[in-house]
Amino acid sequence: MAGAVWAGAVGLLLVLIWFLGHTFLSSIALDIVRWLDPVIGKVSTTLYFAMRDYTGVYTGRILNVIIPVDYYNWNELEEYRRWLYTVPAEDVTFGQFLTLNGTAVILFRPLLPFLFIYLWVRVGTYTTGHQYRRRLDVHDLIAIAKENNPVIKPAFRQDLLRAHPDEGPFAREASPIRTCIINHLITAREKNILGNFKKETFVPTFSAELNGMQVPGEDGLKYRYIRDNLRKDISKLHGCCEYRPEAANELWLRQLGPLWTGIENLEEHEAALFIIWCAFGLMMDRTAKRFIDQFAGSWMPRESDASGGANIDTTGIWELWEEIRHHEEIIELQQKHAYVSTMLVGALVFGRSKGKLPPAEFLWLKPENRVVWYALHQEGGECTWSEANGIRSHYVAEVNAQGAVYEPYVTSAQEAMLKYIRDEEGWIHMVEDEYETESDAGQSSDQYDLA
Repeated sequence: MAGAVWAGAVGLLLVLIWFLGHTFLSSIALDIVRWLDPVIGKVSTTLYFAMRDYTGVYTGRILNVIIPVDYYNWNELEEYRRWLYTVPAEDVTFGQFLTLNGTAVILFRPLLPFLFIYLWVRVGTYTTGHQYRRRLDVHDLIAIAKENNPVIKPAFRQDLLRAHPDEGPFAREASPIRTCIINHLITAREKNILGNFKKETFVPTFSAELNGMQVPGEDGLKYRYIRDNLRKDISKLHGCCEYRPEAANELWLRQLGPLWTGIENLEEHEAALFIIWCAFGLMMDRTAKRFIDQFAGSWMPRESDASGGANIDTTGIWELWEEIRHHEEIIELQQKHAYVSTMLVGALVFGRSKGKLPPAEFLWLKPENRVVWYALHQEGGECTWSEANGIRSHYVAEVNAQGAVYEPYVTSAQEAMLKYIRDEEGWIHMVEDEYETESDAGQSSDQYDLA
């Protein structure tokens, strides 16, 4: 019933439009057909003779699908053209108006079947039934999600779904034992067939170029290449390692990084993060969120040989800094930490005191500075990452001291790493085993070569 009412209303509206404005509508139709007339005549002539010569017979019905009869029936063509150029717009009847409309779209007639097919497919894809039958893969979901949540765009600019999880700029975190091998924090000894340690000590490494080379500052100690494979090579080190505290201490200090000397001396992307976290902590969450989306949406990976800060759009960030820099809480924050890394962590914690700031919102930082990324990522969690252990150690010291600590404090990082690889995973042997006998010493270590 409702459909009939709507159809009647539409029909009545069309009738009113025709009777109230048929002169205006007819004049438009006449102008269009008069302008197209030379082109239509040429096309119709070409098609007529082409079809006659190709088929050997006049195919009027087929031609009429493309060209109106008035344009290939030459007995009536002159009369039709005379009427077309002389008839006043107010004298055009409704039937003649329909004929003019058919003539006006003549050049588009060959395209109409394809247009209808396209519309049928296009409209059909939006029906409820089609939506429920649609098969979605993760790439479809990504295309939908990244428009609603721009902060995830960096993860898919390099198609991480096809990347190896342990390779590339977004590689997952290194486990404690892999961190030790990558940074040469342990020495190891092989065991002979009796299960006793051999005398030869080496530093395991994943770098084939270092294999057999002297360890700097260590007489008689050399590197030995092992494959980065837990089952095949790394597992053979279990219970056969010793910790190198001096090398570990150097690593924690490198992680801690440079001293804080002011925001003006930071990389552009580090300054941008510091500013938006400060703004978030000052309850300017809408402004901060806008910049978070701006950074993530504009980030592009750098070339492998490129240097400098992250490739993000920081437009407007320094204007925001001028607005908040003299705030009492911001001045106080800059007095609580002595290093750039701990200052960034402190700014993140300050921002989180007023709301949620998940690490996913600055995912683009991971390929730019993995150490700082993990230092920020671990805050609020239940454990630290070995790739940012030194930063966490010093940050906790500053929190306990309630102010900046300029002397690096990495003792807790040392203790945490040693305790984990020794007590939790057993890579460090607990009791000094007997060395091999002299007769065993003559055997080649190649028998148990880890390479």
